[in-house]
Amino acid sequence: MGLYGLEHMRVYPHQGASQSRGVFEPGQHLLRATPEGDWLVSHTLTKKYLRRSVYIKFARFLAPLILAMLAQELSAQFLNGGMARVPRATQTLAAFGLAYGLLSVMSGPLHQSRQLGLAMIDNRRQLRMGTRVIATIGLGLSLATILMALDGPGRWVVEDLHGIDASLADQAQIALLWLTPMPLLTGLTRYYSGLLARMRRTEVVSASGIAGIGARILSVFVFLDMAFVQTQPILLPIAITLLGAGVEYLVMMWGHFRYVRPALTIGMPASDTTAEVTSDTEEHVICAADILRFLWPLAVIMIFQGASRPLINLVVSRGVDGTQALAVLTIVYALGHLHYGWINEIRSLVLC
Repeated sequence: MGLYGLEHMRVYPHQGASQSRGVFEPGQHLLRATPEGDWLVSHTLTKKYLRRSVYIKFARFLAPLILAMLAQELSAQFLNGGMARVPRATQTLAAFGLAYGLLSVMSGPLHQSRQLGLAMIDNRRQLRMGTRVIATIGLGLSLATILMALDGPGRWVVEDLHGIDASLADQAQIALLWLTPMPLLTGLTRYYSGLLARMRRTEVVSASGIAGIGARILSVFVFLDMAFVQTQPILLPIAITLLGAGVEYLVMMWGHFRYVRPALTIGMPASDTTAEVTSDTEEHVICAADILRFLWPLAVIMIFQGASRPLINLVVSRGVDGTQALAVLTIVYALGHLHYGWINEIRSLVLC
């Protein structure tokens, strides 16, 4: 029955003590006894109290997620600030922006893996199957990233197609090579965040984002003056990106083993872990094909959305002063995404 379809709410006598806690105000004739000894609460009070309770719970659920998303967007600003202070800053910004744009296409198919955790995982067997599928796809995308960092088709895409010089192409391919694990890490992190959101543990998701930005900010100050950064500046954004992603993944894994796995049992839905196993709660077996049918429309959308930045980079790099234009675009893109990125992310939470 829907929330606003309730006509009455039954409250047993031992729960009537909730009046002293302020749920029902003393002195109001809002309760009446039934012959069975129960209490019936008026329809008006039920609607008003439950509506306010739903809004408060939703705000408490949503606030940590928004905080985590804003933290992730802010971390890009510190990363850009660090790159702007290294030797050959313009080339470093341009090379990393070019590499990160190509990486966004590789990571795009698993960007919506959060929905899989939110919508399809109800028990441990489904959890194992979902993890295998995400890990397999992530490994495949990481291998594709390696190909982009090697000679041959990858070199043609990075240097010839973009019309950049060999030095800038070398730096971009170094970044792609070191960032090879990112599609796998991103896919698993977002998958675990969906499972945690399903368990109403959004504070763990928020803690993961905050830990990631803390690691990125700290690493900017720690690595900026180190010899390897002064010698090869492109290693600064690579190290910061990998460190931040690794910290976020570790926090998600901790939350997964602390809250998700204990709540998932064979044949019992995650949303009702206290219910007895009956014929109505029997395990629903899903296979890899079911997961792929669920994911492929989302993956196609994210591939096209992720391709927008590389296409812009392609146009900009082939223009006059392409290197400087790519450097400026790297800064502007992250800054412009700050105020609306979190709105794009919370659209999936309707599944909760």
